[in-house]
Amino acid sequence: MTRKGKAGKKELSPIDIYKLLPKTNCKECDEENCMAFATKIVNREIQINKCLPLLKEQNSKAYNQLKEMLKPPVKEVVIGIGD
Repeated sequence: MTRKGKAGKKELSPIDIYKLLPKTNCKECDEENCMAFATKIVNREIQINKCLPLLKEQNSKAYNQLKEMLKPPVKEVVIGIGD
């Protein structure tokens, strides 16, 4: 459920993040449930490593996917050319 943002880039929604979370609603991250945690991730108010179940070995694939999804875009820099 991503939507297009500026310059046609896909913006993440809380649902995109929630799909990869363990969905335990354990509150170890201090949020009421995993959807609230996903919303805070999208808003960059919390980091994914606050979800302790996500750090378990059986969730490593989802953790790595989330890290990749949340990486900031990298702008190519060419020396000698403006902006």
